[in-house]
Amino acid sequence: MIAYLSTMSGRFRLSLLIVVWFQACLASDVVTSARCPAYCVCADTVIVCTCADAPSNHTTLDSFRGIEYIGKIFIHSCRKLVISADTFAGLAVGHEISITNVSSLTVQSYAFRDMTKCPDQLTVRDSGLELVAENAFAGFRQAKHVWFRNVSVGRIQTGAFRHLSDVQYLYFREANIGTLETGALGWLTNVSNVFMRGRLAVGWLGPALLKRSTFGKFVLEDAKIETADAHALVVGAGRFDSVELFNCRIGRVGTTGDGATFDPTDGGGRVHFFNVAVAGPLCMGAFSNVAELHFDQCRFDRLGASAMRLRDVRSVALVSSSVGAVDEGAFDGARRVGSIRFDRTLIDHIAGGSFASLHQVDYLMLLSTTVQTVHRSAFRDCSIGSLIVDSSRVQNWHSSSIESTTVDQLRVVDSRLGTVASGVFRRTLAGEFTFKRNNITDADPAWLADLHADRINVSENRFSNQIHFANFSFGQLQLTGNQFRCQCSTSWLDEMIR
Repeated sequence: MIAYLSTMSGRFRLSLLIVVWFQACLASDVVTSARCPAYCVCADTVIVCTCADAPSNHTTLDSFRGIEYIGKIFIHSCRKLVISADTFAGLAVGHEISITNVSSLTVQSYAFRDMTKCPDQLTVRDSGLELVAENAFAGFRQAKHVWFRNVSVGRIQTGAFRHLSDVQYLYFREANIGTLETGALGWLTNVSNVFMRGRLAVGWLGPALLKRSTFGKFVLEDAKIETADAHALVVGAGRFDSVELFNCRIGRVGTTGDGATFDPTDGGGRVHFFNVAVAGPLCMGAFSNVAELHFDQCRFDRLGASAMRLRDVRSVALVSSSVGAVDEGAFDGARRVGSIRFDRTLIDHIAGGSFASLHQVDYLMLLSTTVQTVHRSAFRDCSIGSLIVDSSRVQNWHSSSIESTTVDQLRVVDSRLGTVASGVFRRTLAGEFTFKRNNITDADPAWLADLHADRINVSENRFSNQIHFANFSFGQLQLTGNQFRCQCSTSWLDEMIR
């Protein structure tokens, strides 16, 4: 070939080189009109698609096959648009895919599969999504933002974002979502932030929303949820740093089961609810295996029971909150819990069996908390490090409300107690029992019946009736500075010491 060129005239050789160069440019050009998808306009770095010229203003988005790289894709102004499987396969997008003003958008399974490079940002806004199908975003990876804003969504199916990976933000803002199926945001991999906020409305929030997902922070804020499954949030999640709910309202709690089919999170950090109202049971067992569980200024109809048991939590705290009832079984069988603390909280009822069979619970505390009634067997067959009632008000303390329980330290101090029935601490074994500086309206003479403690200190209390201390056993006893309504005979003391 070189020898052949050398025989040509200089002018002919130059013409031939220009033709070859021009053909090479055509072959390497990013987009040609022949490869431009239907209803799209293609330039070197931008593709713009619209349904304006499509029949009935709706279409299935054409495949981008044959295009190797494009900087930005803008899709807009469609009445109905379907993005089907492999639409973007083989395509590298440098910066952005933007979908706006689509009245009815369906993203089918594997729509983003096999992209050679995903854009920095995917935006869907001012649109209505009828369906986000299972695996719709499978394979979408290494992006800064996946953003849904001012959208209405009919249904997000199980695993719609499966294998969405290495994304900084998955963001829903000002969204109205009909149904979030089980695991709708499940199987995320290494997503830094999952945000759902800003006038968010959800019809049905299914169980295990974040099933098997690994993420940094999940935030649900300014949301109204019509119905949520009792096991909706951290149940079944992979590892995460925090789950946070702010200013949320859940109108009803439903269930697709008792939780027995779900596993706890693999390992969670902090779960924080602030100003969250739940009209129905909040199941404590659904929050197992997290470092910290904190509820601040919340309103719960009930703390409810579940087949799942609270396990392996460093601290549980309800602060400045209100609870209609702690149901039977709410904390049943809790294990390896550092502390359970009610602080400045209002509780109507602590039901029988609500704290049954606690083991390896270091602290259970009522601090500056008001309880209307502690029912019979509320605390039963427990093993607790310290059970503390401090600066609280208990209106009705039923017989055997703390029974057959072993506790290192049992303290009731600086509190106001209404009716204290006989045998409140029946068959309870305490290392140290301290009852100090309390104001008691009506205590049964046998209120300490069947309590055994190594050391008992009942001091500086105000009893509004004639009170007796009888039928309990102790190693050491200190009774000092107690005040009674009347001058009482001390013959009961002789009988007690015999």
